[in-house]
Amino acid sequence: MSLQLVMKTIRRHESARVGLLLVAPALVILLVFQVLPVFYTLRLSMAEGPGFQTTGFVGLENYNRLFTDLKFLNLASFPPKGALMTSIQWMVFAVPSVILIGLVVALAADRSRFESLIRGAFFLPMVISGTVIGIIWLFMFAPNPDVGLLNAMTGGTQSWLGNPSTVNPALMGAWVWGQTGMSVVIIAAALKGISVDMIEAARVDGANGWQLFWRITLPSIRTPLAFLLTTQMVQVLKVFDVVFVMTGGGPAGLSRTLAVFFYEQTFVSLNPQYAAAIVVIMSLLILLAFRITRKVGEEDSND
Repeated sequence: MSLQLVMKTIRRHESARVGLLLVAPALVILLVFQVLPVFYTLRLSMAEGPGFQTTGFVGLENYNRLFTDLKFLNLASFPPKGALMTSIQWMVFAVPSVILIGLVVALAADRSRFESLIRGAFFLPMVISGTVIGIIWLFMFAPNPDVGLLNAMTGGTQSWLGNPSTVNPALMGAWVWGQTGMSVVIIAAALKGISVDMIEAARVDGANGWQLFWRITLPSIRTPLAFLLTTQMVQVLKVFDVVFVMTGGGPAGLSRTLAVFFYEQTFVSLNPQYAAAIVVIMSLLILLAFRITRKVGEEDSND
C-alpha cells in the first residue's frame, strides 16, 4: 500500500514537471514582453537622464511636471484643453459613436436580405491601416472643393482640419469610419444568439418593436457591448496614426492626443522619462475602462 502511494506521488510530481515545462515558454514570453516592461516603464517615469539612461531618481517629479504642463492639461482655458482632455473627449464622443452606429447597422442588417453584403461593406475599412485611412480622409476634408469631397458637396471652402471647432469632430469621424466594422460584426453575431422563441413569445404577449429591443435584445447583447466598450476605449487611447497623418496634433495642439504627445516627447523632445509618465497615465485610464466593463458585466450576471 505504501509503495503504491509512493509511486502515485512520483507520477504526480512528474506530471507537474511536464506541465511546468510545457507552460515555461509562454511564461518566459509573458515575463519578458509584458511584466518586465511595466516595471521598466514605472522606473523610467521616476528617473532622469540623457536618452534612455537613468542617472538619478526623481520620484514623482515627472508626474508633477506633467500635470502642470499646459500641453498635457490646461484647466485655465474653457473648455479645458490639453492632450488628456482631447483623449477624454474622444472617449466620450468617439467610442459611443462606434458602438451606436454598429448597433443600428447590425439591427438593420439583421432584418435585410443583404445582411452579408452590409456587414462586409462596413467591415472593409477594418482591413485598411490607420495611416491609409488618414490619407483618405485628408483628401475628403481638403479645403479645395476640387479635391475635398465635403466642400464639393457643400460648395464651400471650409478648412475642416484647420478650424479649432471642427478639427476634432473631423478626426473622430475618420476614426469612427475605420472602427465601426468591428462593432457591426460583433453585435450582428450576438443578435444571432438571441432565442427566437423568446422573441415570438413576447410578440404574442403584445410587445411592440421598442419593447422587444429594450426588454429582450439589449439585455441579451449587454456582454458583447461591454466588450466593445472596453476594446474601443483602449483603441481610442492609443489613437495616433489617423491624427498624426491628418493634423500632426494641430492646429495649435488642439488635436494632440495622449499617444501623439507621447510620440513628441519620446522622438522629438528626446525625453523618454517624461514620456514614460504619459504611458503610466494612459495605462491607468485603460484600467479604468476595464473597471467600467467589469461593473457592467457584474450587473449583467446579477440580472
